[in-house]
Amino acid sequence: DFREMAPGLATSTMMVNSQGEIDSERIRRSWLSVGVPGNVAGLCYLEEHFGQLTLSQVMQPAITMAEKGIMVEPYLANAMHRYRTILTENKATKKMLSHTDGSEYRYGDIMKRPDLAKSLRLIAEQGPDAFYKGQLAKAIVVSSRQGGGIFRLEDLAHYRVIERTPIHGKIDQF
Repeated sequence: DFREMAPGLATSTMMVNSQGEIDSERIRRSWLSVGVPGNVAGLCYLEEHFGQLTLSQVMQPAITMAEKGIMVEPYLANAMHRYRTILTENKATKKMLSHTDGSEYRYGDIMKRPDLAKSLRLIAEQGPDAFYKGQLAKAIVVSSRQGGGIFRLEDLAHYRVIERTPIHGKIDQF
């Protein structure tokens, strides 16, 4: 189980507006709605406990694609165009989803993600601690705070994967 977890400062009323109603914009489009991510920890856990390759070997294809780029396919081009206004409100996301001159990617363009490649390389070299305790954790907390979020370094540092016993049983035919 490596679902996201609520940050330690989360409250039961933080998604409620001053009229006592659920604030749908806050839920859908704010840093307050972001949980502590578990995917990095979970995927690294799976590789460590059940994989046959090293973390670096598993991650190398993704690092290569981020460095060399991928061709923007029609679905991605359409989605980035349709949601461009929302996606580019954040400076980092705008940089990630735009050419260096600020123009949008179109079908057939090559989209490179050098910052993602650097992040993936750090995780490949240092393991999940690079994300949960290192410079990536610090960058996440800074972004959260700049966007009105409540992430703290300890929220990331204390994230844990939970290995649960699967539920099993027999279903009889009707």
